[in-house]
Amino acid sequence: LALALAAAAGLRADPLSRKTEADFYRDVSSRDLHGLATRSDGRLVAGPVMTELSGKGAGELLWCLEPAPGGKWLAGGGPGGQVLEVSADLAAGTYSAREVVRLGDRQVYALKSLPDGSILAGTSPGGGLYLIRGGKVATRVALPVDSIFDIILAGDRGTALVATGNPGRVYRVDVGRLASAGVSAERVSDAKALEGKGVTLFGEADDHNLRRLARLSDGRIAAGSAPKGDIYLFAAGGGAP
Repeated sequence: LALALAAAAGLRADPLSRKTEADFYRDVSSRDLHGLATRSDGRLVAGPVMTELSGKGAGELLWCLEPAPGGKWLAGGGPGGQVLEVSADLAAGTYSAREVVRLGDRQVYALKSLPDGSILAGTSPGGGLYLIRGGKVATRVALPVDSIFDIILAGDRGTALVATGNPGRVYRVDVGRLASAGVSAERVSDAKALEGKGVTLFGEADDHNLRRLARLSDGRIAAGSAPKGDIYLFAAGGGAP
């Protein structure tokens, strides 16, 4: 172990160093390797250091974190459908959280902060897509899905892409048109009715859930699925993967 640490640090081992074989998967909890991590072949590499922050008001479950202006964070949680604003003092090791809004669904799985300060939120199990402005719900559209798991901005800042579950789909959202759609509790299944609210189908997958989205440098969209664990790649304009 001493030789391995010396090699990882780029140092010459002391001639009197003693080599000890250690099975990290059996003998050592990976959570005890502060600043180091082990690969599957046993090699030591630089790893993260996790520091617990003390504070109150973060809720029972936190599903997502999203950077917000002023060095703060937005957090989505449950089971009360909360959107929280979190401020952290890393030097003091503390955080504070305040409730921005409580949505009419049990879990908030996805948040996206928009340039104008408003927030897009996706919920479960009602599949609600929310636009939040000034701490209030400006728009709610219930998509024909059970859950919204991820939201990203497309190349055009006025357009967002939304990943859903049951079924696994990606929807394109015109944020400007969504802002004028109003608040509705009824699930919208008709494609033309959805389009009138600024939401159109971008693509769909042969799996129950699309959990994460990523926009590649050439504009294509990658999506990760569950429970099959597949990766789908869509053209920038959508369509079949």
